[in-house]
Amino acid sequence: MEIIVVIRVYNRVDDLLYNLDIIRKTWISHNYTVYVVSNGVSDGYNLPEEVYEKSDRVIVLNENVGHLKGNSQLLLSGIQEIDWTLFDYLIILEADTWLYGDKIITKYSKLLDKQLDLVWASARWYDRFYSLATDFAIIKSSFVEENNEIFDFTTFPECHVYNFLLKKKMKYIWITENMNTQLPSYIKSMPFAPIGRFFVYPRSAMVTHHIEEIKGGMKQKKKEFNIVARNNYFKEVSCSPLSLYLMNIYMRFSHFIDKCLLRRSWYSKREVFDFGKSY
Repeated sequence: MEIIVVIRVYNRVDDLLYNLDIIRKTWISHNYTVYVVSNGVSDGYNLPEEVYEKSDRVIVLNENVGHLKGNSQLLLSGIQEIDWTLFDYLIILEADTWLYGDKIITKYSKLLDKQLDLVWASARWYDRFYSLATDFAIIKSSFVEENNEIFDFTTFPECHVYNFLLKKKMKYIWITENMNTQLPSYIKSMPFAPIGRFFVYPRSAMVTHHIEEIKGGMKQKKKEFNIVARNNYFKEVSCSPLSLYLMNIYMRFSHFIDKCLLRRSWYSKREVFDFGKSY
């Protein structure tokens, strides 16, 4: 398949460089065109020449309009540069979201192919509200071409995407390998979920750490990437195959324990987020 990847970045330039390497070296099942969209230059986050060398196109915006609106800005700016006739699928990706290999992409693009009205695949983000993650998502190009306002949001982008699909009477698939994302509200942290949400997903071989939020920073993120990949991709933090295997099992066990915890959706119907309501 022909797939366009739009990576958005503000300040996580180091994450971006590693991400580009991972994509080029481990995403091998399809033809990928990679666009990078940046809005950090006005705050001093310039992209090094290496980003231009590893990308098919780099789009630099001179203004950052804020955190969530800035995220929307990056997506809208990226997709308006795409010739949709060339691509079957769009993947949207945060610079700090690293995925080892593209098996998940193959699996869910095949599932999306089965129905005309199935257009989006990503994780569920919230338990209380219907929502679709935007840090990593696989989307039919034909749908985005006609509906780019799906990325026009100011708050709660994950709920906005779900509500938009509902309005358009289109369907989605949850990428269950990337769930759960959030811990129940009464649990503040767990192994691999230090601030109330998971940052490692061994079933999909993905890590999504903000390096400032984990002890050990980038070095620890590299270690955990090796573990989800069960491969010493980052040689500088390598360990034995047995250690990788056992730590991978430990990560899976943490997710299993999380799935056993009582959640709001067990006793209360999941809600469609009302943007006109104060929660």
